[in-house]
Amino acid sequence: MEQQHLARRPRGRKDAQGRLKFKALEARRRLLSRVQRERLEDCTRWQVKCECKDAIAACQGMVFVGGHDVVKGFDSAKGEEVWSARVAGRARR
Repeated sequence: MEQQHLARRPRGRKDAQGRLKFKALEARRRLLSRVQRERLEDCTRWQVKCECKDAIAACQGMVFVGGHDVVKGFDSAKGEEVWSARVAGRARR
C-alpha cells in the first residue's frame, strides 16, 4: 500500500491584497515594530505630522521634507515649520 503525502495547507488568513498572513509572524512584526518605536522615542528630539512622505534631507540646522506638490522646511532643533513652497508634482531627491 502506497503512502500518500498530502500537501499541507498553510495556516494563515489572506489580507486585502490576497497575501497570506500568519499569526505568529504578524505578532513578531508587531513586537519588532514596538521595540523599534521605543528605540526611536529614545533618540527623537521632536515629531510632527506631515503629509510629505517622498523625501527627507537635512542641512545647516534645517530638515527638509518633500511630498506631493509641496516642500517644507523645519528647524532641526525645535521642529517648527519655518518654510514651505508649492511645487509641481512630487518633490523627491
